[in-house]
Amino acid sequence: MAENVRVGSAHDLRPGDGIRVEVGGRVLAVFHAGDEYYAIDGICIHRGVSLADGFVNEAERTIACPLHGAQFSLTTGEAITAPAQGRVRTYRVSVKDDELFVEIE
Repeated sequence: MAENVRVGSAHDLRPGDGIRVEVGGRVLAVFHAGDEYYAIDGICIHRGVSLADGFVNEAERTIACPLHGAQFSLTTGEAITAPAQGRVRTYRVSVKDDELFVEIE
């Protein structure tokens, strides 16, 4: 059964920013891109670094790994550019009363 877990305040996450959070034993990265919030697995599948520290491309809704620049879609988790291959898991994010919640299975 899915559970909505509070991960922070929406007003603390400016457009283009990301944060690392730990939820239910998982490391996630939560991003503010454009007018939306996204959550993905927070560790790069290529080298294991934190994706929360990467560069957010708001227009394309992608995150670039800070170590090697591989880009991942914030909407699907798909690795868009090499050297990463595959995908990271994505999570639904909701905002209620300025609080951010991530849906965890």
